Amino acid sequence: KHAAMHSTVLLLSLAALLCSAAASSEQHEAAHFGRVARTEWVESPLSGAQVRIEYDEHGVPYITAEEELDVFYGQGLVVGTQRLWQIEFWRRFIGGTLSEIFGEATLQIDIASRRMQWAHVCSENIKNTPASFIRNVEAYAAGVNHFIEQCKENATLLPPEFQQYGAPFPAAFQVIDTFFVLKGLSQGLANNAGSEIANQQQLEAIGMERFLGLNSRDPSQPAILPPYNHSTYARGRAGKQPRTGAAHEHTAASGVREREEAEQYNVELEKEIALLEEELAAVDFGQIGLVIPSYYAASQAVKRSTRFRTRHSSLEGTLSLLKMAELTYASNNWVVSGAHTDTGKPILSSDPHLPYFAPSIWFLVGLNCTSENSLLRNIFGVTVIGAPGIGIGQNSHITWGITTNKADSQDFFEMENNADNTGYYYKNQEYKYVVTKEEIVVKGVGNVSETFLNSVYGPVSEDGGKYYSLSWAALYDTDTSLQGMYLTNTAQGLDDFRTAANLWWGLLFNIAYADDQGNIAMQVAGKIPLRHPSSLGLYPMPGNGTFDWPGLIPFSDMPYSLNPSEGFLVSANNRPGKPDQLKHPMPGEYAPGFRAQRIIDLLMDAISEKSPINVTYCEQIQADEVTLEYAYLRPALERLQLSTSGAKSRQQDLLSWDGLADTSSKLAHTFEEWVDCLWNVTSAELGAPIENPWLSAVWFNTAEADGSTDLPICASWNETCLSYASQCFEEVVAEGRERRYGLDHLALFAHLPPLPLQWNRIVPVGGDHYTPDAATITLHIPGVTQAIVIAGPSVRFVFDLSRKQPIQCVLPMGESGDPRSVHYDDQLSAWANDQYFPMGWEALHSSPSAAASASTSSFARPLHSK
Repeated sequence: KHAAMHSTVLLLSLAALLCSAAASSEQHEAAHFGRVARTEWVESPLSGAQVRIEYDEHGVPYITAEEELDVFYGQGLVVGTQRLWQIEFWRRFIGGTLSEIFGEATLQIDIASRRMQWAHVCSENIKNTPASFIRNVEAYAAGVNHFIEQCKENATLLPPEFQQYGAPFPAAFQVIDTFFVLKGLSQGLANNAGSEIANQQQLEAIGMERFLGLNSRDPSQPAILPPYNHSTYARGRAGKQPRTGAAHEHTAASGVREREEAEQYNVELEKEIALLEEELAAVDFGQIGLVIPSYYAASQAVKRSTRFRTRHSSLEGTLSLLKMAELTYASNNWVVSGAHTDTGKPILSSDPHLPYFAPSIWFLVGLNCTSENSLLRNIFGVTVIGAPGIGIGQNSHITWGITTNKADSQDFFEMENNADNTGYYYKNQEYKYVVTKEEIVVKGVGNVSETFLNSVYGPVSEDGGKYYSLSWAALYDTDTSLQGMYLTNTAQGLDDFRTAANLWWGLLFNIAYADDQGNIAMQVAGKIPLRHPSSLGLYPMPGNGTFDWPGLIPFSDMPYSLNPSEGFLVSANNRPGKPDQLKHPMPGEYAPGFRAQRIIDLLMDAISEKSPINVTYCEQIQADEVTLEYAYLRPALERLQLSTSGAKSRQQDLLSWDGLADTSSKLAHTFEEWVDCLWNVTSAELGAPIENPWLSAVWFNTAEADGSTDLPICASWNETCLSYASQCFEEVVAEGRERRYGLDHLALFAHLPPLPLQWNRIVPVGGDHYTPDAATITLHIPGVTQAIVIAGPSVRFVFDLSRKQPIQCVLPMGESGDPRSVHYDDQLSAWANDQYFPMGWEALHSSPSAAASASTSSFARPLHSK
């Protein structure tokens, strides 16, 4: 049972020993993955022409055909072959049919998904999508279905999950399934309806003035739009170079010592993983509803923050779906002008952070159409499972990378119902709810009937007699996101790119852009509402028509920057601009600016020192694990009044720390636990912690022993803020966990569902919420001692527009979704060690030695330091 999960650790342990033996070498020859390992020819049923599919040594496919539809047919075929169970799982998740396989364990998920009425919405979207784009999807579907037909003829081709879970044979892939996938992404990335009910309850408890104060943010933290400034609080503390735990001075003596420490660490790590596996084996995942770890984490967050009048209320189910946006609190992209690079051409970096799954949420692929009439040329990147085209990538002329824009794109409206709750009052008239009745097939139970309501705003959720209706552009009859993705793939320059960006709809992105003409840009894209002047978007407004959205923000008014004087652009889920830079208010649940600031600092340091930025430097920034929150809250740490010698000693150690939260750190755990306790200061009054470093700085950085500077929040604990912060520190030190961070910071790449356990993977990771190499969220499972990291970098890309180096890329896990495949997890070791592989069309068709020598970026990293 444990062998497969342990294999990743053993691979990393071997890497540690090899790296220690060669510690004096800063770079190592890249692996020979940039070459054709095998080639397949398949006949397209659409045209009768041949489609060439070349695979590199990681099983990454590169598809070439004379017609675009044949290219998309080939894409559907390879994705279906490698990821059929993943396709099946996600289309069932969005369509609300998981319970046909998993029984009552997923019934509440299915009910919540059906309430969104995605089948109806997607059907309307299909009607309103131009036929040429639908044909692309039909071609893709034909490829998926070709593999499904092969499985009918040869049952051994079917992924093992179908037999493992007793799932029905997969139905044919349909056009609506592609639209389901795009809606699923929109649902998982959108903001902030999942927080509005909790905000309403908080507002009712403490009043508007304190509510707004608790939702305030540091106005000095960076926005996406320049100008940029170097942080003052971190200067001289965090260092001017990316810190990943690998850059150590080596001597013969230190090499021996580090090797011994690495060996000891690996022994301890094996024990921790064995304990985690043992505890996971005792968990009844079905009983607690833990089929999708990220959904489970979201549902638990909803339960902690929101009070419900009714058990399993429809409102609770809806909020659990929408609260998944909390898991997307970390993505990075930046683009550097050729004026500051070693090649004279732009370099673009992109590492979106999403929940960890086995297999990965992304699929690497190359697409190339040889027709003179096609612009679908030499594209490489990651594709969304179930949709044709490339989501993040590069074609012959442009490169693009995305982060989620955290603008508030959703609002709940509280409805005023008629006496029998069959209708509502809107603009002084009575309207009947649109009623939909559906049957949900539940394995082991039979059919369960559910009734759903819709208003003029959207789907309706109820709790204790209160009815809330969701308004969101993703629910509109029109959604042009599919068109936006295709036109981005074929864009030849800046104007084409912006035309495509205008078509992104339910998905909100900050898109970093670069082209072969030397342009760099950052464009905010997606549909964000204009609001009534009295609406903050933070809590539900009356649904009587008074506070309706007057429209959506025009694309011409969306934040945009082209070739700024700084010579670079950065986004990291932070606010898009300062108030005077925005043409319309854009409230949202934006991430604190620490990741953006750290990237800005490192780029500014290199530019000010006239050190040309190269691909390797950008990779090191992606791997950086310095948390600026440490420098930000250091004044609070300095002020602590401690009584025990152990706490005083640890305080001095932390004051000498540089904030590097890598797996080898023996201080990171203490700092992170202390900060968690600071956030918890609100729980006595509000019943839940608030993760807001700005508030922690306001409350604790200037705290005095007599409480003279305290704000009311600490009074709920009957002590001063300084006393509270000091007691937090004493308690954390008393736990006695002065050991390497990696032993307490394990990432779970969960198969869906997470059983059998051998289909999961576990690796130690560094970082926290606010490091560029982020550990986005942790999951607490009943009966499991350790909190588990379940979200972070879902793919890492660095694109050199000079094309002197191939695309540098690494995917967690691997290309295949089949646990039996060698490509199920063959990139995980490299991902965990911040290694990159040369990929893309140039790498594929170069010799192995040329691809290796072109890449100066792949390097081994000792497990004990990462």
